[in-house]
Amino acid sequence: MIKSLKPILLSLITFLTMAGCSQKQPCTDGINTLPLFGGVKKCDEQIGFDKKFIAASDKTMDRKQAAEKYVKMGWHYAYQKS
Repeated sequence: MIKSLKPILLSLITFLTMAGCSQKQPCTDGINTLPLFGGVKKCDEQIGFDKKFIAASDKTMDRKQAAEKYVKMGWHYAYQKS
């Protein structure tokens, strides 16, 4: 029985390893307007933009201040569109 599971387990491990090493993911436009980004993973370019944005914010204020500022800004824009 154990010998019969070995090929299945090896196939599963190979599949999971290859799935985790997928090629560069394309950027999906407009996910920033969807709750939880529409369940779409951010691409490398979007993640890089996030890191630059956070680094720029860290230079001018602490994280709590930045969070409060950008939440207020977000609600402001949300109310303008409704």
